[in-house]
Amino acid sequence: MKAKFYFLTLLLFPYSFLTAQREWGEVNPKQFDIRVCPIDSTANAMILADEELISFVYEEDIVYTYYKRHKRIQILNKEGYEYANVKIYTLGSESIQDIKAQTLNKGNGDKAAITVVNKKLIFNEAISRRASVTKIAFPDVQPGTIIEFEYVTRAYSKRFLKDWYFQSTLPTLYSTVTLRSPFFYQYASMLKSNRDLSSTNNAEVTEKWLTSLFGNSRYGEERTDVKCYESSYTMENVPALHQEGFVNCFQDYFSRMEFILTATRYPNRNERLYTESWEDVIAELTKSNDFGLLLGGNGVHVKEAKTMTANISSKEEKLKLIYNHVSAKMRWNEYLGLFPKGPLAKTYVEGIGNSADINMILIDMLRASGIKADPIFIKTSDNGVVQKDFPEWGQFNNVIALAEIDSTKFFLDATNPNLPFNLVDIRDLNEYGLRMNEKKAEWLSIRPTANSFSNLVAKVSLTSEGKIISKTMLTVNDYEAVALRTQLKTKKTEDALNTMLSIDENVEVLNTEIDNKDDNYKKSKVTFDVSSKKTFLGDKQIYLNPFPVKFRKENPFKLNERSYPIDFPYPLKETIKLTIEIPEGYEVTDLPKSKELKIEDGSASFLFIVEKTEKYIQINSTLSIKKQQYHPSVYGSIKDIFAKAIDTYNSVIVLEKK
Repeated sequence: MKAKFYFLTLLLFPYSFLTAQREWGEVNPKQFDIRVCPIDSTANAMILADEELISFVYEEDIVYTYYKRHKRIQILNKEGYEYANVKIYTLGSESIQDIKAQTLNKGNGDKAAITVVNKKLIFNEAISRRASVTKIAFPDVQPGTIIEFEYVTRAYSKRFLKDWYFQSTLPTLYSTVTLRSPFFYQYASMLKSNRDLSSTNNAEVTEKWLTSLFGNSRYGEERTDVKCYESSYTMENVPALHQEGFVNCFQDYFSRMEFILTATRYPNRNERLYTESWEDVIAELTKSNDFGLLLGGNGVHVKEAKTMTANISSKEEKLKLIYNHVSAKMRWNEYLGLFPKGPLAKTYVEGIGNSADINMILIDMLRASGIKADPIFIKTSDNGVVQKDFPEWGQFNNVIALAEIDSTKFFLDATNPNLPFNLVDIRDLNEYGLRMNEKKAEWLSIRPTANSFSNLVAKVSLTSEGKIISKTMLTVNDYEAVALRTQLKTKKTEDALNTMLSIDENVEVLNTEIDNKDDNYKKSKVTFDVSSKKTFLGDKQIYLNPFPVKFRKENPFKLNERSYPIDFPYPLKETIKLTIEIPEGYEVTDLPKSKELKIEDGSASFLFIVEKTEKYIQINSTLSIKKQQYHPSVYGSIKDIFAKAIDTYNSVIVLEKK
C-alpha cells in the first residue's frame, strides 16, 4: 500500500502543475497530449477544474444569490465525446446569465486553437413548469480537446444555498467552492464526504453595497463598504462515482459541501435566528397560515366525513372508508408539496391538488371522524436522507398522513389510488419522517415491515414436436401488487406482464386472465399459457431451459466494488415453482444442481432445489431480500446471490430418448 501511494504521489505532482493554469483560456500546451487520466485509467474524460464563487448582490430591493461557475473538462478519447454536450439545470425562479463557452485544441507553439461556441449552439428548454435546462453543444471535439465554460446562476433563495459537489461521475482533478457572505448573513457549512478536504482558506474582504439595504438613501445609488467573510473549500484528485441499480438518491453519496443560513443580523434591525431545534420547526409550522392553521374548521370535507362515518363504530372501518374516499375523489396533480395551495375545503370541491393538499384533507376528515391523525413531513427517497442535525423544514419536500388507533400507527398517502390504506407510496419509504403533533417533534421510522412477494407457479410439458407449453400463474401482494395494478391500468395484460417479468422472446403468452385487478386489499393473480415458438427437440435429445418466464434476465449489479449502500425499494421474496412433465420415451440425463447461497446474517439468500421423480422434475427457486438497505461491505455477496439466480434461470435440462 505504501509503495502504491508513493507512486501516485510522484505521478500526480507534475500533472497538477499542468492543470494549475485555470484562468479563462490559459492552458499549458502539454495538456493536449494527455490521453489517460492519472487517477483513473479507464476514464473517457476528466474534469480538470471546477470552481464556483457564491456571493450576494442587492438589486431591485432584493438580495439575490449569485453562483459564478467556471469548469474545464478534457475529452480523452472518442468514447468521451458525449461529455462535450453540457446540460445546466435550473429550478423555480433561478435564471442563467453571462454564459460563455469555448473549445480548446492543440495549436501552433504555445497557443491553443480556440473555437468560441456560437450562440446558436446554446439554447434553453423547459422540462416542466418549475424546471428548465440550458444545453451547450461544443464543436471541434477530438481526443485531447478541452471544453471550457462559465456562467452565472441567479437565485432568490438565501436560506438554503445550492450544494457544491466535489465529486461526480467523472474523475475530478481540482474542485473548489468559495462562499463570500456579508457580515449580516451567518452560514453553517457541513462537509458530506468520506474524503478529507485538500485545503481550506478563510479571509475577510470588502464589497460595495447600496446603502438603501440599511434604510438609507433608498432611491439613490449611494454605496458603502460592507465587510464580507470568504471561505474556500478545495478537493483534489477526487475519483469518479459510478452509478448502478438499487440506489435511492445517487447524489447523496457524492462528496459535497452544504450551506444553511442560521441567522441574519442587518444593521438597525433585530437579529433573526432561524430554527434551532425540531421543536422550533414544528411550532413555526403549527402557527403558520400556510400550513397548521389550514387544518380544522367546518368545511364541506369535514361535514362529509362526519356524515359518512356517523353509523360506523369501528375506527379502522372509518379509516378505510375515508382513505378510500379521498384517494378516489382527489386527483393528484403530480406535484409533491410541503404546503397546501390554499383552503382545504376549496381544494376538496375542486377535486385536484398536490400531495400536501390531498393528505391534509385526509387528516382533516380523519380527525372529524374521531381518529387521531397528524401530518408527517418527509424527504422522498430520490432526494436523499434528512439531516437530523440541521433542524430546517426546507429539507422536506412532501407531506403524508399518520393515523393512530389504539397505539397502532398507519402511514397513509392518498395520492395513489392503487394503494391500500396500510401502504404508502414507494417514494415515501425513506427511513424517517417528522410527526407534527401539539408542537412536539417526533421522528418515526417509515420502512416497510413485511416482504412483498411474487410467486410464479407453472406446470410445464412438451409437445411431440418438442415445443414447451405451460400453465402459469403469477401471484403478487403488497408493493408488487401495486406495481402490477398500476401497469394494468395503462397497458395491455401481455405488456404489463412483460414489464413485471422477463419473458423469453421465443415464447408467446396466451389466454391471460386476471383476478383482483381493482381490489387494492387482495393479492393480485394473473393466469396465462406459455407456448414456445421453436422446438427444443434434437435427433435424440431435448435441450430444455425450464425458465421461459422468470423475474429477471440479467444481474443488476455490474461494478466490481461499490462504496455506497444497496437500497432496495422494499423487502422482497421471489419464488418460482416448476413442475416439468418428463415426455414419454425419454429419460433425464442432465439436471442443474441444487444450491444455496446467503450472506452472513441470512437476510439475503438464494435457494435452488431440484428433485426428480419417475414422471416429473420439480424445481423450486427462492430469492429473498429481507432488508431494505445493505451496507456496501456486503455488496460482493449480494452481487453473487443475484449472479447465481441468473445463472440458474439460464440452466438447461437434457433429456434423451431411451
